Amino acid sequence: MIDGMQALLAGMERLGIPWMLGGSVGAMCYSEPRATLDIDCILDCQARQVGRIIAAFPEDDFYLPPENVLQHELRRGAQGSFNMYASGPHPSQPLISP
Repeated sequence: MIDGMQALLAGMERLGIPWMLGGSVGAMCYSEPRATLDIDCILDCQARQVGRIIAAFPEDDFYLPPENVLQHELRRGAQGSFNMYASGPHPSQPLISP
């Protein structure tokens, strides 16, 4: 999970889009630690930024839904969501859900 977190943070820094951690990882900042195998992250972005998201998370290291799916979900505003997966030891675990 540490490798996934480092890759996620590096991608978020490249994006320059406001974001925050959620789920159990975010909650651990304010309460008792709890172990999970995923990282929930909330992006404050728009459909026009999809190209930047795709560029920040290269296909060799991450799985993202197709560009048209990303655009559709981001147009849904606060109800939009998608899963992103990191390559590595736990590729079936979602890394991000905006």
